[in-house]
Amino acid sequence: MKMIALARRASDAVDDFPVVSVIPDSAVTLPGKPLFVPDFASEWEARFMLGVRVSRLGKGVSARFAPRYYDAVTLLMRLSPLPAESWPGGLASAFDGCIQLGEWSALPSDPAAPVTVCFAGLTVTLTPDEAAIDSAVAVVARYLTIRNGDIIAPFTSVDAVAVKVGDIIEGSLAWGGSEPAGLLRARLK
Repeated sequence: MKMIALARRASDAVDDFPVVSVIPDSAVTLPGKPLFVPDFASEWEARFMLGVRVSRLGKGVSARFAPRYYDAVTLLMRLSPLPAESWPGGLASAFDGCIQLGEWSALPSDPAAPVTVCFAGLTVTLTPDEAAIDSAVAVVARYLTIRNGDIIAPFTSVDAVAVKVGDIIEGSLAWGGSEPAGLLRARLK
């Protein structure tokens, strides 16, 4: 399993040559497990991302057929040291345990429904065009083979929350006014 995160804001179009981070599976912390804050930085921030679980092998997938290649979504939290710019390469965003997964939830029955993300007191509503899940899956599958269990994060939030050891961060997704799903609860230790 690998995680591929696109370096784009939800309001931006998916680029034909996207900037991506390929994040190792050791960076992912499963739901309900504590998130241990490393000692190599003293200040930390958390950002949310939408995560899409790949459900079948694919390469060269078009956006039109992308919904056939994923089966669930969740809310992710990415922990980064501050200031992130001072960290070389991908170390600021791909160290062991830096991603907290929420619970996986089924896709909405209405693909045109907006998604509302609540994360650490912030609320953001995105249209399907802003989330651009299908386009993100297609552009990733153009360059990388996607496999069952891979996670694709089509965008990263603009807003960051300062966090410290002892904090409990909570978040959820809601599709078109439905009940919250993709619940995320991260306890920083």
